[in-house]
Amino acid sequence: MTKKVFVCKAEEVPAIAGFMMNSLRIDMTDFSAYSPTFSDTFLTSLENQRNVCGELLKTTSIVGQLKLITQQLRKKTATLRSMLNLTEGYLALADPKLDMQIKDFGLKGIRKKISQGNVEGIILDTTTLISSLKRNQVSLEHVGMKSSFTDDLLNLQAEMTYLNETQNGKMSERSRLSDANIKEFNKLWGMIELITKSARAMYRGVDDVKLKDYTISNLIKKAKNTNNNDQNNPSDSSDPSKPPATPTV
Repeated sequence: MTKKVFVCKAEEVPAIAGFMMNSLRIDMTDFSAYSPTFSDTFLTSLENQRNVCGELLKTTSIVGQLKLITQQLRKKTATLRSMLNLTEGYLALADPKLDMQIKDFGLKGIRKKISQGNVEGIILDTTTLISSLKRNQVSLEHVGMKSSFTDDLLNLQAEMTYLNETQNGKMSERSRLSDANIKEFNKLWGMIELITKSARAMYRGVDDVKLKDYTISNLIKKAKNTNNNDQNNPSDSSDPSKPPATPTV
């Protein structure tokens, strides 16, 4: 069995190659002066190999399933936002009779995690909120909250939990590549490492700004942001050579 040589997730390798390819185009004069290895032919080979790996990821049905799950999670979080607005209104009406301050119900924290796309955090904090609401159920129903409200919130949380667990499972499944696929990703990674080592030789102690564009750890972070944005915005372009847009929820 082929051992993988890349140090990140498979879906991040084409993204890293895309970022590095853009930088290499800009700095090609430096690279070609350093070694004839770097030429338009090398750039074409890099792009072709990146496309091969990108297609290996796209052709799996798992990608479509993940997009659907992401869309469903976004709808659930939109519903949760609406329920939080209602909750806040009822808490304000029942304020004198509540057993704790409104700020301690954790609405602000849940909203923040929704904006961050932190589903695990949303689920955890919603558990605490439901417990606090049930403890104050009588007072809240007195000001208009329906008796089924906490149950509806609990059901929504359960649906989000299921979708989140399914999403995590699909992501793990996508990461398990066949032996043939690993060879293609290894080949692309070898080209990435060649560029990285050459950039380090040229720019280390000379141009730290340029060196950063070829530093693997920085590019992995950038690739993670790109992939997260693709999941939050499934209709957006998934071209890994493009810089990530600001995620919105």
